Amino acid sequence: MKYLFSTMLIISINSLLFAQNINNEPPSENEIGLNQWSEIGSKNIENLNILIDSIKVFKNKQDQKLFSEADYNQQRTKLKNKYVEEAKSAQKYYGILVKHLETFPVDLKNKIKGIKINIDNILPNGEIPDDIKTNLGYLIPISDYYKSTLSIDKTISQIKTEKKKGKNNIYNVSETALNDFGYELINSQKVNEAVEIFILNTKLYPQGYNTFDSLGECLLLLNRKKEAIKSYQKSLELNPNNENAKKIINEIK
Repeated sequence: MKYLFSTMLIISINSLLFAQNINNEPPSENEIGLNQWSEIGSKNIENLNILIDSIKVFKNKQDQKLFSEADYNQQRTKLKNKYVEEAKSAQKYYGILVKHLETFPVDLKNKIKGIKINIDNILPNGEIPDDIKTNLGYLIPISDYYKSTLSIDKTISQIKTEKKKGKNNIYNVSETALNDFGYELINSQKVNEAVEIFILNTKLYPQGYNTFDSLGECLLLLNRKKEAIKSYQKSLELNPNNENAKKIINEIK
């Protein structure tokens, strides 16, 4: 299941705040504060979303060789710094919701935890995500390695090697990058190769609910229903708000 985390983040928060005031009771002073933080944060996420789109456009222009080397380096540095600035701001605003977790009713806590998953994708550990680095030209898509070898075994070995390198990696082996690579293989009618990538992704990123969701989808394409259900159940365990997993499990059963 592919998703744009910023859009989901805004929708989740809007739903959360609406649920808080469903009884039309005057909001408490604390709730007013959270609403204000959320409004500011929502605008910040919109800015970040626009910036991410700009980075993608930047990559497309570079692919078409529309930049001189000097302009390319200047624009890349500018976009990189702006992303870090916006991302840190987003973490600050949405971090308020997580810090106030205990102020919410029990039935809303899972929604906030789901939001927390997306917060961590913005600027994990204070570092720019590998997917942004790839669009800025700092990392090579792992699909390029596969295309050069046409070997899924060699590609898997390379992914493991790159993951061990940590910050010194050359290829993008982030959770999202591997997920996208898996779908590239599916679209190329290479479902058996794709399932190996999705399985590897769940091992490298065991806390990523979307990795298990995607694995479940691929297993269904191979008619491996029992395994698919287990994968969707794991995804739901990691993120109780994964409506796609709930829907698929009910349909299979």
